[in-house]
Amino acid sequence: MEVIYRIATHADVKELVVLRMEQLLAEGSALDIDISKDLSGYYTSAIADGSFIAWVAEVNGKIVSTCGIAFSKKPPYYQNTSGLIGEVCNVFTEEGHRRKGFASHLLKIIVDEAKARRIGILRVSASKAGEYLYKDFGFIKAENFYTFKL
Repeated sequence: MEVIYRIATHADVKELVVLRMEQLLAEGSALDIDISKDLSGYYTSAIADGSFIAWVAEVNGKIVSTCGIAFSKKPPYYQNTSGLIGEVCNVFTEEGHRRKGFASHLLKIIVDEAKARRIGILRVSASKAGEYLYKDFGFIKAENFYTFKL
């Protein structure tokens, strides 16, 4: 099995949308509304302006795994003097290709990319299935992160 790892392009938006929706379903989200247009719009604009990149694993010309990072900036602070933050997202591998190291390899690429861009902090919101991947990689669970839903 030949695996090709590469950066996703505009030509991959349709597949990224499908994989994201599969990911959300696998994580227990109810697919009661169609977000495909919103996802497509996000990927199209964020890939174009560089605020998001995704790396993919391709087998036989089909994307089977993906890992993305969305970039943001806030004022520098002592633990992150650049103020640059990377939000790891869209980490997903199709069911028939899991447990083969795709996600681990893609996560390493994303971390290397973040280091090259001087990102000071990487964050991830992990599903139960993904917790082991991040813990094994060295991510530490933060206890003081709160969210407010609008």
